Amino acid sequence: MIQQLITFVFTFISLSLPVLAADDYGLSETGANLPQSTDLPSLIGKVLGSVLGFTGTIFFILVVYAGLMWMTAGGNEDRIKKARQILIAAIIGLVIVLSAYAITQFIGGALGA
Repeated sequence: MIQQLITFVFTFISLSLPVLAADDYGLSETGANLPQSTDLPSLIGKVLGSVLGFTGTIFFILVVYAGLMWMTAGGNEDRIKKARQILIAAIIGLVIVLSAYAITQFIGGALGA
């Protein structure tokens, strides 16, 4: 299970990072003039946004997996305990990631970035 999750993570990252560096795909000719910024803070913001979106997806998958494990435990205390541990670990991980993002935003705002 862990090996499949790691494979999924690396596949998602390797497929989504080239999108960040892509051109406007002809949107400027169609009238959808999206702001094109090439400075470093904008690029970092886009990468952080992608990572946070991916983190939210992983959190959702883990919560659903733990919920299904708990519901199908059939009274088996070991499976209920494992599902509870997965759920707690997912919530702690989400809190850590969101706290790191909030600290980064606060420091970036204080420095005027």
